[in-house]
Amino acid sequence: MTIANRLRAFLDRDGQEESIVASRGGLINRAHYARLLGVSVSLLCGYYKDILSEYEEHYQIATGPLAKLEEMRAWLEQAFNSGELKIRDGRVDRLACMAHCEVRGSNAITTFPEVRELFDSFDRRVEAEGYLPNVRRVELDKVKAWLCRPVLNKDRLTINRQVLTAAVEIEVTRLKDREFAGAIEACEAKVLEKSLESRIDPCFHGRVFPFSELEIAWSRDFLERVGARYKTAFSGSAATSAKAPYLVLFGALKWIGQSNNPICRAVVADAKANGKLRGAPFPSGADAQCPRQAE
Repeated sequence: MTIANRLRAFLDRDGQEESIVASRGGLINRAHYARLLGVSVSLLCGYYKDILSEYEEHYQIATGPLAKLEEMRAWLEQAFNSGELKIRDGRVDRLACMAHCEVRGSNAITTFPEVRELFDSFDRRVEAEGYLPNVRRVELDKVKAWLCRPVLNKDRLTINRQVLTAAVEIEVTRLKDREFAGAIEACEAKVLEKSLESRIDPCFHGRVFPFSELEIAWSRDFLERVGARYKTAFSGSAATSAKAPYLVLFGALKWIGQSNNPICRAVVADAKANGKLRGAPFPSGADAQCPRQAE
């Protein structure tokens, strides 16, 4: 039997048993088969290179990380579909996959383009399908549930992140993750939209001027009129000119609402009954003056 036929016989046998001996770079191990044939490596590589290339193409010879490529692909697919695939900084966890498939060497991704493309393809799926691991999805559901009735900061426009993280038991730094940040951004957009439409707590110049805190003494109808008038009067002025008049007006309404003076009580009663101050006569015998705010 010729050397060529013997070489083919060895390769056919090992190919059927899926045990072709390979070397690095996806090539058949020349030294191994040269020993079986009793010839030099140079002779095998010179005269029989076409046979070796034929079998390398047919059997897709792979070694090292490339030999594990399909196993890695299967593991990633299963982990992705089950929601167990972890994500780090928006990318699939490379190390977990390589450890499971016993791929050694941290440079496998940079050395082998096929391995790099495999991971990159799953990164693209994560982005396109909005994939979240099960653990992260549970956390996101908790955040979204909390955001249905959010606790706002004093500015009445932004979410109190400290209260949020304490309630759902996650680190505050995690709120910068894309899915959490997106949910919070959407919630704050709704809060702003509602604030811009509010009459009782008018919002302009990037802040809220709340009059609803006075509802314990004044009617809501009256306070909505006050808020709407205040926005009309000051929204067109400079941003710095609106705060001081608000504090003065708020303080005056708060004092009148809390006062037991009969004149002040009459003013509050009139506002509750009519939703505005009509300038009605005050009770006789009142011993103090009470400031009145026009409609």
